[in-house]
Amino acid sequence: MRRVILMMVLLGCFIFSRALGQQVEGLDSLLMNTALPYYENLYVHTDRSNYQPGDTIFLRGDLFSAVLNRQMLNSRFIYVDLVDTNDAVLHREKIALDTINGSFNGYFPLHKQLKRGEYKLFAYTYFMQNLGKEYFFCKKISLNESQFGNEYMMSDMDDFQLIRPDYTIHKYT
Repeated sequence: MRRVILMMVLLGCFIFSRALGQQVEGLDSLLMNTALPYYENLYVHTDRSNYQPGDTIFLRGDLFSAVLNRQMLNSRFIYVDLVDTNDAVLHREKIALDTINGSFNGYFPLHKQLKRGEYKLFAYTYFMQNLGKEYFFCKKISLNESQFGNEYMMSDMDDFQLIRPDYTIHKYT
């Protein structure tokens, strides 16, 4: 009799654990496929924070679900704006999704006529426009004019190095 009860308890635990496992998997698909509002978090990485007029900003964007904290591939494009201190959009780029690695890789040229100062880089998807600017990714960009003739400043985070154009610089990763 004890064996039968033990077998029934073990069978019940096994069935309950299987049903619970299927329910959790079903919850993910329910959240992804229903009309529940989903929120996107966009993270943009740039090659540096300080630039000169005429430089190019290289960037990579990653889009995640704010609810599930997983990479999302719902949006096929991101929009990147360069905004001055008066909130005027100076330049806009549309960057397509790289389907191989699931990120947005692109570049953003800076005009040579841009003045020295602080700018903001906004990045967003078409869906994020419905939610407002507070959901956009924002990064401050500094624009500094070169003061060294045919030498130039190159920044790596906050450390600055003076580099001559006739030198070859190799960085090891």
